[in-house]
Amino acid sequence: MSYGDVVRQAGLRNGARTVGWALASLNDIEVAPWWRVVRADGGIAPRPFANEQRRRLRAEGVRFGRDGKVRRTGHSSKGSARD
Repeated sequence: MSYGDVVRQAGLRNGARTVGWALASLNDIEVAPWWRVVRADGGIAPRPFANEQRRRLRAEGVRFGRDGKVRRTGHSSKGSARD
């Protein structure tokens, strides 16, 4: 699921940066499944928990291409980066 997907799921027209800011501002990294949100191009946004995000996605069966980006097969409606 991309930041833009989150915005659309919320019924908004734009605000992907706001979603990114909100996820980056979480005090407790266990409060929301932030690791399932990636950039529209499948890349992981640079942040302190980028390695943890990659680890969690791999643990959920998400595959990465040679370029290090999530291999997306379509739009997500389940909240997972692998859909």
